[in-house]
Amino acid sequence: MNMKHYHHFQTTIAASTSLALGFLLTEANPVQASIITYEFTVDITSGDLIRQSFTGSFSYDNESTPVGFGYGSEEFFLTEFEFYFDGLEYTLDDVACQYTDLCIQGTTPPFWVGGIFPQWGKDSLALRTKDAFGFEFGPSIFLASQSEFEYRNIGSGVGVFEGDVTYSLVSESTSVPDPTSTLGLLALGTLGTGSSLLRRRKQKTFHEGK
Repeated sequence: MNMKHYHHFQTTIAASTSLALGFLLTEANPVQASIITYEFTVDITSGDLIRQSFTGSFSYDNESTPVGFGYGSEEFFLTEFEFYFDGLEYTLDDVACQYTDLCIQGTTPPFWVGGIFPQWGKDSLALRTKDAFGFEFGPSIFLASQSEFEYRNIGSGVGVFEGDVTYSLVSESTSVPDPTSTLGLLALGTLGTGSSLLRRRKQKTFHEGK
């Protein structure tokens, strides 16, 4: 190989490496998912469980498209839900969207209502158990004077008792692969391949010149 062809080969390797790295940078930007997690405590204020407290947690994806029910707030469907209440553990499979005018029966998942107008009430979960003899969160999102938590015969509204809910933000995590480490390894692999080819070309040129 003469020097002209050798320099052309070097240029080709460098261009290929740049192109590969540019492609990797483009492809290594997946949609971000910012998972918000809250813990909550329910303090029972009436009924047979009065003065008892129960705890739970829930999560939602803050980067997802808000549900957008149009009440001057942002509503996000839950991705996780756990609640330890009256000797039982409830998960996302046990609850559904609470408000009949906002939900499609059996299909709309529960959601978190945040950033509501101050005169309306408080940020709140909006869910109820699929079992009519259970509990529900969230009447207060429409009127501050309403209870935040109700339990027992929520299906009929007769024999329903109340509780107060306290929410605490626990964490906000962004689940995105580390682009630095991924790209670093791929870049090294690409550059290594190019270097190996150049070394082989140099050795061939040296032996041919002898």
